Amino acid sequence: MNRADLPFPGRIVFRLGTASDYRRLARFHYTQGAPASFALTAAIDYLPSPLTRQLIAVGVLSNPPLSCHIRRQALRLGLVPDVWRWAYLNRHLRTISRVIVHPQFRGIGLAVAMVRFLLSQSPTRYTEAISRLATHHPLFAKAGMHGLCLGGQETPAYYLFDRLDVAKTVQHPDLAVLTL
Repeated sequence: MNRADLPFPGRIVFRLGTASDYRRLARFHYTQGAPASFALTAAIDYLPSPLTRQLIAVGVLSNPPLSCHIRRQALRLGLVPDVWRWAYLNRHLRTISRVIVHPQFRGIGLAVAMVRFLLSQSPTRYTEAISRLATHHPLFAKAGMHGLCLGGQETPAYYLFDRLDVAKTVQHPDLAVLTL
């Protein structure tokens, strides 16, 4: 996000955050309760002046939930024994479990910028997101993640990013791949 993109004076700063940063903005998220784990937390601060700093957005990467049907298909892990699959997932995958923007700063692209920052900071090859609001708020697609649908769905609820091959298309007969 460039300085010219900001509709207000001052600047914004991206940084690695803490669980405390998450707790400060958690009340603004539609899901109650904390993520299951905090593998990495990122934050965006607004600096209206050199002496003032306000936390305006936070994102959380978590270890992946071990059970996810569409992920098994997308990563071709359906026939892999559970113990091996779990080890693979914990080593090669993180899940974007929260993206929260303070209500006063919504609508200027900070959520998409946060997702891009999380993707750049993830220590793993794959980063996924599972979204209930994807039909109304396609921030993961705008950030460059591939949306995947199970047969019959028209809008994606599962998004996958492969840092080694961003242009790679995941193919599976039960999945419809959207080019977003």
